[in-house]
Amino acid sequence: VSSFEDAVLCLEKISKGFVKNPINNRLSLASRILFFLSPNMQAFNMNNSIAAHFGLPSRPHVHYREFFELFDKGLKTNQTLLSKYKIPKQRDTLDYKTWYEISKTNWWKRRVLDFAVILNANLGNPIHPLLRATLNKKIKEEASD
Repeated sequence: VSSFEDAVLCLEKISKGFVKNPINNRLSLASRILFFLSPNMQAFNMNNSIAAHFGLPSRPHVHYREFFELFDKGLKTNQTLLSKYKIPKQRDTLDYKTWYEISKTNWWKRRVLDFAVILNANLGNPIHPLLRATLNKKIKEEASD
């Protein structure tokens, strides 16, 4: 897995490719593309509401590096907790090769962190039914311990 600094460099380049005027950017879109299409890239799913929640400036072009650094620290700090949430088994909607490649990365932990921050900040309910079932199962297991 790359470092978040490598992801920031890719983010800058990809973002510029989405606009005609070089002073513009599409950093949030670029972060989502990197996050979902490059599981080996230490990218994070940028969200302006989350950035504001953590006191970062409201414009992505001002906070993108700090956003990635903040989530990288969050990933490292919560490694043990995030490890409890195992990636769900491969399903018909995702081919095995893709699932296998994702399972060898920390992408699932980054995705769970993404959801957890949104939920903790009361910024909505982004949880897909598959993740909701996984989280509910884990909560029940922890309650019975």
